[in-house]
Amino acid sequence: MSALHPKSIINKKYGSKAQYITTDVVVGGENAQQFRQNNFQCCLKIDEISATSDVFIRKKDAEQHAAKLALEKLGIQPVDDATASKQEGKNSRDLTEEEKWQALKDRLCTTFSEKFLLSNCPLVAHFTAAVQRKGVNYGKVPAAVLSAYDNKIVSLCKSINKNSGKDLALSLQLVLRAAKSCSLLDSPSDSLWIGKKEPFSEETKEELIKKFTGKENDAMEIESCSFQAVYIPCSSEKSVESLTMRIGPQEHFMDVMAYHLGAGDSSHILMSRTLKKAPLESRLYFQIPDLNRSTLDSKKHVDKNMPPRSYLWPTPLFPLSCASVSIFRFSGTQKFLEVAPLDRDFYQLSRKVKFSP
Repeated sequence: MSALHPKSIINKKYGSKAQYITTDVVVGGENAQQFRQNNFQCCLKIDEISATSDVFIRKKDAEQHAAKLALEKLGIQPVDDATASKQEGKNSRDLTEEEKWQALKDRLCTTFSEKFLLSNCPLVAHFTAAVQRKGVNYGKVPAAVLSAYDNKIVSLCKSINKNSGKDLALSLQLVLRAAKSCSLLDSPSDSLWIGKKEPFSEETKEELIKKFTGKENDAMEIESCSFQAVYIPCSSEKSVESLTMRIGPQEHFMDVMAYHLGAGDSSHILMSRTLKKAPLESRLYFQIPDLNRSTLDSKKHVDKNMPPRSYLWPTPLFPLSCASVSIFRFSGTQKFLEVAPLDRDFYQLSRKVKFSP
């Protein structure tokens, strides 16, 4: 069965978002006696992605080449007609291993597309903080945020390895592996951050800030707010504490939690799914010290069938020196926390902790 043409794949996947701009290119001599011929070159634009073809005699060849280059940038592999038609009716459980990884890479690329972020995106708070960061982490978000808060990514990780639903470090590792092989994303081998290789435009940055704060300033100036948390040390010799944490006008709640948990930055924080039956939208947040990228990239960890983790006590991956586990609850209506399912064990643990009203 013949493979789908690159342009067909682009049109099927992106529709009217794909813009083909074809220009005439004159090839030949400079004087009238020499033969002159009009050739074609095509520039294909999809959101913030662009690909320019070589020069071809036929217009459609230039368009196909531009589409092929765009597919390479997007990390999409062409498939034959039969496979494509089958995939339309498939859910993640029916996909092959290669198709599942491709779907995860596609979702990560979509998550960082400017059009997606400016739609009703549940991750808007995290990306708003990303465009406010300075230095090497500008425009980047913690990989753990994507592996925990995006339900589509959670589902795709579970389809690749069912243990990732309960093993949060494994889910994080799958996301990092997919991002590393995506040509559009920047995921340094020595960090737990993911970002775009091409920076966000100033227009997108301004729209993100406006969408989140309701203001048109070039800085994320919102009022300070506080939330309550329960601090649960991993050592039974230490008592549970109630904390009130303050988020400053230009701070992000993940950075504040990283500080209180003693983590280097917010990329070293893992968060659980939402606790079932717990008050409001409660999650467990905990530090992952000494868990570097080489540990997560180890294939041995992927193949190892880890048991469900206790979020109050250490496991082989998180040694006894792993500091603490915390349960955080927001007071009031905040835009930071999203919802995802979790198993019953968290409820049994959370019943021991009394949340203040």
